[in-house]
Amino acid sequence: RTQRRRRTRRRPADSAPTVPLRGAAAAEPPQPRLPPWQPHEAADTALPTPSSVEGRVASLAFDPAGCRTMQLVLQDARVDVAARLAGELRGHVRAAVESPHANHVLQLVVQLLPAELRDFVSEELLGMGAAAARHRYGCRVVCRLLEHQPSGSAPRSAPAARALAEEVVAALPRLVRHEFGRHVASTVIEHGTDEHRAQLARILLENVLGNALNRNGSYIVEQAIDCCRGEDRDAIVRQLLDRPEGLVPLARSQAGCHVIRAMARPAVGRRDAVLAHLRRLFWEIEVSKYGVALLRELGLP
Repeated sequence: RTQRRRRTRRRPADSAPTVPLRGAAAAEPPQPRLPPWQPHEAADTALPTPSSVEGRVASLAFDPAGCRTMQLVLQDARVDVAARLAGELRGHVRAAVESPHANHVLQLVVQLLPAELRDFVSEELLGMGAAAARHRYGCRVVCRLLEHQPSGSAPRSAPAARALAEEVVAALPRLVRHEFGRHVASTVIEHGTDEHRAQLARILLENVLGNALNRNGSYIVEQAIDCCRGEDRDAIVRQLLDRPEGLVPLARSQAGCHVIRAMARPAVGRRDAVLAHLRRLFWEIEVSKYGVALLRELGLP
């Protein structure tokens, strides 16, 4: 009896996103190739120290095991020592935000160092903030930079960080519906200024229903309803309620039903109006499993 061969499905390679970071900087000289990191024989038993990694930080950061070593060293080092080690990444930032390993080291540098000591990260990303925000790994670094942006009352000691933040905010129309960019847009809502949130609300209002129905855009619309200033939030909710026919596809869709839940929260102040519209549209909404769950959650018969 012949035996059947068991077919195994080949897993696709973890490819980089479709947004290359270096596309706009093709005229620049290529980054030098870094030598592979060779761990010490006793690396599995001896704890890493700053002196053991000094001079080869860049090589470590791009290595799967070395990036973890660098994170351990940076977390335990004094600020001045961590700044000296992080300085070895100068000239490698653009490559690091594309790396599945080095991006973690950059994130930690942003989290640990004062603004003036990590501003070189923002400086090297200037001119490519939008591309970095839409990159699989770059979006993480941009989020950390926005989370730790110097406050308005702080001295202007990190001009590159502020310039990069404005560059990213200007790119919000391209980020709201993007798979990775929406994480950056979400960080703008949570950690940005009131003006940044107002600017995002204006972008959403250009096509609020389309954004609310989009798989990625619905996250941003929901968060804007929760976090934006009263007048901006009210404008978003009002535009959706002024078109009751748009509530049907919203309630029926997996993405849009979350936006309706946000609109019906007591803190928004429009719960009664939302429920009244849903009652009138009950029979059109209940044909969808998402609509049924929404109606049940809101206590509608």
